[in-house]
Amino acid sequence: MVTINFRNSTDSAIYCDLVLVDEEGKPIKLNDDQHSPFNILLNKFENVHVSPRGILDIPIVFSPNELKSYNVYLVITARREGRMNWAEKNQERKIEKLRWIYPIKAFSVINAFNKASPFVVECKVRHRLEKAMEIVLANVTTYASGLDRGSLRLRSMTPKKDSSKTTSSFSLSDENQIKSESTGSLVIVGDTNKLASEFVYELHFSGNLDQCELAQNSIAVKLVRVERERENGLVNLIFHIVFCPSKPFVVDADLQVETAMGGMWRYPLKLVSLEPPPDDTIIIEGKRLNKESVVGFKLSSKIDKALPFEAFFSPSGGDHIFSVTPEIGELLPEDEDGTLIKISFVPPAYGKIYQKELVISVKFRTPLYQWKYLVKGVTPEYVVPRGQSAIPAPDSRFKQNGKKRNFIIENTYIIHTAVSSPVKGASLLPIKLSNMP
Repeated sequence: MVTINFRNSTDSAIYCDLVLVDEEGKPIKLNDDQHSPFNILLNKFENVHVSPRGILDIPIVFSPNELKSYNVYLVITARREGRMNWAEKNQERKIEKLRWIYPIKAFSVINAFNKASPFVVECKVRHRLEKAMEIVLANVTTYASGLDRGSLRLRSMTPKKDSSKTTSSFSLSDENQIKSESTGSLVIVGDTNKLASEFVYELHFSGNLDQCELAQNSIAVKLVRVERERENGLVNLIFHIVFCPSKPFVVDADLQVETAMGGMWRYPLKLVSLEPPPDDTIIIEGKRLNKESVVGFKLSSKIDKALPFEAFFSPSGGDHIFSVTPEIGELLPEDEDGTLIKISFVPPAYGKIYQKELVISVKFRTPLYQWKYLVKGVTPEYVVPRGQSAIPAPDSRFKQNGKKRNFIIENTYIIHTAVSSPVKGASLLPIKLSNMP
């Protein structure tokens, strides 16, 4: 169902007549359960009153009974209240009726399965998933609710005998990789005698715009074969899918397949790009506490020209234990020996291993490439200081050839006061023991 908000742009009350017409201008019968796929959910379609500058909500229901598209028009004819006319500016001509025309394009859509449980396609970053995707289209010729809605599955690619036409030649760089494509077979559409592609398909992404852009540049889908089963009327579409993500993301998408007659099948997909393991582990041994230790390595561009890059640690923080230089710059190509990346480590304490993830992101046009390194900072081994104790040796000045001294008798012959005496100022002279008796 769709609701058209009709606004009375005049300053007068009006009475409106509503009618749906086809491409040939013929009115479509409404409230006809057996034939008409359209209906307007209003009590009446003629003389509908709308106040000045008022809004009339017109709900239109579309319930098709066959797989095809419809181009119809909602025609609203308005008359001024009181059978009065509108006058054109600077002209004498009177206008009796005003008409609004709303074009409506309707599709018969079959949702293959519940959007809450989409088909999951997952691959690790910088890996390549290449599979054959088989889609079974049910009710191609007729449409009825409750019938088989089709199925979808992935399988390995079937190798071809001719090596010159192998599937590996199909890559993300192919022309019209994500745009709507069609098979080479053509059919005649209705009574127009016009040729059109039998099946047209397109991927629609939903969600964050940046992630949708990443997903759009990471996947390619190509229809390679159409198979028909005459017994049950099923149509098998064989797609070649290549999924090669360059950054982690989760994006919802719809693969829409449309027939030349207008029927559409919608297959919900969930594209999951898994976080890859670190490209390498870098171990930095600290010299001393609060002293900087630096290691470096060279990284080069994937193409023959320099590319802008950004380097940072994740998770970010203000501890300043790790730092990288340069944080912003250009990656030089391999023939110019690449760009030197330096990582600094300043350990603040012993007994702990510090680690963070270094991320280097490069953006060229739309694809974004990343390198991730696990950086570990190891503190130097702490050696506990150990003191050496020893028995103190006697002072050699007090040795008297093994003869014991009598300090009491020596003190009776001191005639000068020492420095520690309360009486200061007396000179100190050595005592000659030879004058003693």
